Amino acid sequence: MDPPAGFVRAGNPAVAAPQSPPSPEGAHFRAAHHPRSTDSRCPGSLQPSRPLVANWLQLLPEMPVDFTGYWKMLVNENFEEYLRALDVNVALRKIANLLKPDKEIVQDGDHMIIRTLSTFRNYIMDFQVGKEFEEDLTGIDDRKCMAGVQSRDLSSL
Repeated sequence: MDPPAGFVRAGNPAVAAPQSPPSPEGAHFRAAHHPRSTDSRCPGSLQPSRPLVANWLQLLPEMPVDFTGYWKMLVNENFEEYLRALDVNVALRKIANLLKPDKEIVQDGDHMIIRTLSTFRNYIMDFQVGKEFEEDLTGIDDRKCMAGVQSRDLSSL
């Protein structure tokens, strides 16, 4: 499978990296996608990877690409600076920087459920693309905020 536009092959042909440098507007999440096998004899088995680059400040309002699957984090860039800008305390920033959470995404049209799975805390975002929703950060920094999904392009989160 050829990587989508804007991606180049990395050392592992199953993982692609962006051609452009990280955006100054926030943290980036680069991951390899591992869709779960539909073979019931091998529950949880993984198929070859697809790339994902995510900027969690801007998500998509229209999503023709189905992101359903299990995603493994490879790199987290500018995350500590992002947390510092959000005024997250030093101890939580250090813990968060050490984590390599996985993402499990279930997408049904414009409805998405994103489960962030880590050894520190599991976190669920359930939202409708294009609509504002309340994000509860209890246990992370004990804040609630309004979040929204905005268009970036049709192949990234």
